[in-house]
Amino acid sequence: MSILETLSLEPNPKRQKIEPVPYDSLSSTTCLHSFACHGVCTACNSMVEKRHFRSFHYFSDGLQIRHEALALAKRLTTKFYCTGEKKLHLVLDLDHTLVHTTSVPSLTEAEKYLIQEAGSRHDLWMLKSDQDPVERLIKLRPFVHDFLEEAHKMFKMYVYTKGNRYYAESVLEMIDPRRIYFGRRVITREESPYLKTLDLVLADERGVSNLVEISSYEYFRMSNIGQCSKPYSEERLDESECNGGLVNVLRLLKEVHCGFFRVKEDLESKDLSHEAVAVTKHLTTIVSCFNETKLHLVLDLDHTLPDSTPFPRLTEAEKYLIKEAASISKDDLRKRNADGDDPMEFLTKLRPFVSDFLEDTNKIAKKEKKTQQDVLSLEEDRVVPTIKSRVD
Repeated sequence: MSILETLSLEPNPKRQKIEPVPYDSLSSTTCLHSFACHGVCTACNSMVEKRHFRSFHYFSDGLQIRHEALALAKRLTTKFYCTGEKKLHLVLDLDHTLVHTTSVPSLTEAEKYLIQEAGSRHDLWMLKSDQDPVERLIKLRPFVHDFLEEAHKMFKMYVYTKGNRYYAESVLEMIDPRRIYFGRRVITREESPYLKTLDLVLADERGVSNLVEISSYEYFRMSNIGQCSKPYSEERLDESECNGGLVNVLRLLKEVHCGFFRVKEDLESKDLSHEAVAVTKHLTTIVSCFNETKLHLVLDLDHTLPDSTPFPRLTEAEKYLIKEAASISKDDLRKRNADGDDPMEFLTKLRPFVSDFLEDTNKIAKKEKKTQQDVLSLEEDRVVPTIKSRVD
């Protein structure tokens, strides 16, 4: 399970109704948690300031991520897909990459036959909308379905278009009606009105395939001026399915994917796992802070929680403790044998208040202890068990 799934950042594609949170229930205390939904912190229910967060409404309804946590969230998402599914991230444009769209009024006389064919062909659709009085023709690029099916096996894919959301959703109904390939990962000019940037892609930029040049798909006549040769539409032809732009770029993407994971496996075989350890530490801390509101506390044993000494070091005045250690009523004193072949016996005394201390700190901190069997067995019936993590 990924950290983002743990935090419910990618729900089912079907939007769920978000009930408004009563204002009286919101805390005015400024929080430093990383995630919010519709302006309310998902961890402590406090109201948050919009300027501290980046909106990802397209990804999950109301989702906001704090700027300081964004890089880590992207890195963890990429790490999850690279490790769990062996997938990189691929951002695809719509126009001139997967489809070509033109307005019906701009069709030449030699192209108007397409109006009658729209709807009867699997690759040609008429787009009508109350939002836009201009009717449009959308032509799917040859090989687009096979391309998406193959690319889906290697990449987590995004759509990024300068068109509006209605247009993007309409095109996806044609090329991905069940949302198998793109899910809700659709970025439009409503989210990015000025320029295209990877800032809105929820992935580490190092895990997004670098810019790959693909030949522009131009099915309709682009303009009556400056286009010497006839377009495919007027010639009643189309780009080759066997040697077209999508076929060629798919070969390249397969090489990129194969090369990336071959290098990754080579590095792992050399035990270069420092980055993985760092990511795991970040992930553990975020889950503890978010799910249990706990920090981490590292405790030493010797001279902090108990004190141990070997029998031979006991003074004459201390040897009475050996008999008391065997007493059932003396629950803070116990004798034990050393580990291994060493026959030496030890006496271990728990520090006063240790049980209450552990019980209270367990409510606010994850404890990391270098344990010894005698201390654990001594406390097993009296220490509150550590809360089990809710993350698989």
